[in-house]
Amino acid sequence: MDETSARKTSVASEQQGAGNSAVQRVMRPSPAQVAVLQNNRKRRVRFGNLLVNVVFAAIGVGFALPMVWVLFAAFDHQATNALKLPHLTLDNFAAIMTQDVVGKPLVNSLIISSVATVFTTLFGLMAAYPISRGYIPFKRPLLYAVLFATGLPVNMLIVPIYSMFVNWGLTDSLTWAGVFLAATSLPFAIWIMKNFIDAIPMELEEAAQVDGASAVQIIRWIVLPLATPGIMVNSMLTFLGAWGYFLVPYILIQSADKMPFAVTIYGFQAAYGQIAYGHLAAAALIFSAPVVILYWATSRHLAGAFNFSGGLQG
Repeated sequence: MDETSARKTSVASEQQGAGNSAVQRVMRPSPAQVAVLQNNRKRRVRFGNLLVNVVFAAIGVGFALPMVWVLFAAFDHQATNALKLPHLTLDNFAAIMTQDVVGKPLVNSLIISSVATVFTTLFGLMAAYPISRGYIPFKRPLLYAVLFATGLPVNMLIVPIYSMFVNWGLTDSLTWAGVFLAATSLPFAIWIMKNFIDAIPMELEEAAQVDGASAVQIIRWIVLPLATPGIMVNSMLTFLGAWGYFLVPYILIQSADKMPFAVTIYGFQAAYGQIAYGHLAAAALIFSAPVVILYWATSRHLAGAFNFSGGLQG
């Protein structure tokens, strides 16, 4: 009986193993099927990449067309709102290159943007360093509040701010307009510079403390040089934002000779709603030139600026 049972068990096991092998042979795809599946997968990947490239190309064309129109219309003495090849001339630039149209507005924009940049950078750094390095109760809710403040639109504050400026006699002042723009840019500046300071190794400051450096010396000789790229990024973003801001100067400044260039461009409109497209395009090019120069000059000094590893060797 025992031999018969063992023989039956062996036969059943062999049959089950043969069945499993047959099932595996049936389920395993052939090399031709594998090649077909791989080709289908490659075609789907190529189609997805092509679709993404087409979408991004369409977005790029949408951004490029207005800039091409500005470039063509600025040098066309018969410019219209249609995109066409220009009849090359410098008459549009000669017509607007006056003290009242270009000179004073550019200076006013420079004053407002410089005030906003200096105040934002100074107070943003003063707030970002203790948040990054010191112990502050409820630090996380404070950071969430700062992050939330970066998303608040300035337009919702313009009515109460205008009332406050009128009551305090601060209207029609380029300096105070720049201070208000600095206040609106401060939460974003704190958040940006705090992240830059977080990237500076604490070992450098601890080593300076061991050598007897004070807190002011540590900030002056260690933090500021290493945080320079972050300061430059924040300064550039603040300057660009204040340079192109329209609503705040338009509301807070009443004198025509104190209007910045962003508001002056709005005045390139003749009677009955007719727009001098050539003058408008030429003014837009002049208005964009300082921004392009600033971005080019700043970006040259940011490449490779965050290599802190050398300061930790030895």
